[in-house]
Amino acid sequence: MNTNNAATCDSTVRRNLHRESIDLVPLRLPSFLGLIMGVLMLMAVGAPSAHALPQPLTYFDFENGDFTGTNGATIFNDAVTSFPGGAFPSGQVVITDGVGAPTGTSGHALDLRGNANLNAGSEYCFDLGAITTNGQFIIALSFDIASVGNGGQFDQLMVYWSTSTTFVHDTAHTVALSPFTIGTKTMTIAYQTVTGTFTIPSGTTSIYLQFCFVTTSGNNGNPNHTYLDNIGVTGDVPEPTTAISGALAAVGLFWRQRKRLSAIFCALLA
Repeated sequence: MNTNNAATCDSTVRRNLHRESIDLVPLRLPSFLGLIMGVLMLMAVGAPSAHALPQPLTYFDFENGDFTGTNGATIFNDAVTSFPGGAFPSGQVVITDGVGAPTGTSGHALDLRGNANLNAGSEYCFDLGAITTNGQFIIALSFDIASVGNGGQFDQLMVYWSTSTTFVHDTAHTVALSPFTIGTKTMTIAYQTVTGTFTIPSGTTSIYLQFCFVTTSGNNGNPNHTYLDNIGVTGDVPEPTTAISGALAAVGLFWRQRKRLSAIFCALLA
């Protein structure tokens, strides 16, 4: 027998191990209501945490005719896997008008053009940033894209994120896109909206995105274009309210039933 445990149990609440000898009196109404509330709050803990409204971090609609988005983010040629032609705008990446942009825009879009021979299977990338995260660490990306041409235009796209302009092409830094292909090879402009979500380490102050394009057959003619429009980045952070409320409810539930739990605990030690 553990004498320390015995000392904590009053002799009036000692019971043997038989269930019928434990004084399990019916719950009073306040206790019953408290029990129901506690169970409901504990169920809320298991549910997905609520989120605040997504906060816009940057947006590019290209209506201003340059490579600058909101909040100071810019688009620039990647230093390692760059488009031919040097600094933007170049012969391969320009902003054009009248390309059949999605409804609600005037037609300006970022145009990755096919007026140079690009090697099949090689990556050509541009970067976007710096994007100030403002304490958000669940990042969402969306954009409209259309790939048109004679079959030699870009037909693959990968997007990576980094905390600097040095990018690592691994799974942890890849933005999973849905849908994850650029689209059909056609001469008809048909935009599709692509989205992706990724999580960055808490406390990250800014990030960069890298868009890398590949043509599997080689870009071989002026009719080849890949249009991008309405590039938006938003941030979110889980609200702790649900988890905190559930924890407080659990504490309250056990506090209300402390005497009954103490009696059962002492009976098991008897």
